[in-house]
Amino acid sequence: MSQLVVAVKSSHKDQEAGRHDVIRGTWGQELKRAGVEVMFFMGQDPNLDKGSAKVLKRDEVILDCLDTLVAKKVRGIAKWAVSKKITHLFLCNVSTTLIVEKFLALPYEPFDYAGDFLSFQPGDPLSYTDPRYAWASEKEGYFISRVAAEIVADLFPTYSDDDVYVAQCLGPEIRKGLMFGMTLDMKDAVL
Repeated sequence: MSQLVVAVKSSHKDQEAGRHDVIRGTWGQELKRAGVEVMFFMGQDPNLDKGSAKVLKRDEVILDCLDTLVAKKVRGIAKWAVSKKITHLFLCNVSTTLIVEKFLALPYEPFDYAGDFLSFQPGDPLSYTDPRYAWASEKEGYFISRVAAEIVADLFPTYSDDDVYVAQCLGPEIRKGLMFGMTLDMKDAVL
């Protein structure tokens, strides 16, 4: 049975502006009722004095990286995920809106890496003949399997954009046929 966690890339500024509560009260609440956990991930708060503690809710995690470094934040999310009993992560931005019924119908489970790949048509398997142009757009979000999360957790980012970083990590494995990726039609499921 699949255990999906939606990992929302956020910041302390977003948390303070109430954006976590907006998600909790809308699509996050619907996902929770469907048995899908939504977690909010932030980096270190640059405005917090060392030794001070910030009160977090149960679904908020502070990672060991700066709040502004999104690729390192994604690596931290992947490290967090491999210590949990999950099969897939869906990584998205705090500004993302999910249409829950359509989101849950997306066929991500057989794949290690799935999302809206700008250079492929929906339903196309990834060949990664040129991995510089084959990454799932962070705008819509993307799925990675637990196996993919282990690889992402293990490799240090050389790109600042998280979507390109994840493609850099997973592209070689997909090219070798050791992992499987797929372009999904996400236009009605993710806004």
